[in-house]
Amino acid sequence: MMRGLGAWKYLALLAVLIVGAIVEPLSFHWTESAQIIGGVLVFMINVPVFLVVFEARWERGVALCLVTPLGMVPK
Repeated sequence: MMRGLGAWKYLALLAVLIVGAIVEPLSFHWTESAQIIGGVLVFMINVPVFLVVFEARWERGVALCLVTPLGMVPK
């Protein structure tokens, strides 16, 4: 039973990420407040994905160190 649940967990995470990747570019024409809410929702979706994909504490640390510089890239 747990094996099937694990497979569905990853499938659900993939589906949510795909929907987020499709909807996020469409938010360009939304109002500023809607863009902020959308950004918060995308953040709230990505955090559980991050925690599920990187299960070990050391993996989370390495991933966080690798992702942090990406937030500093100028647009």
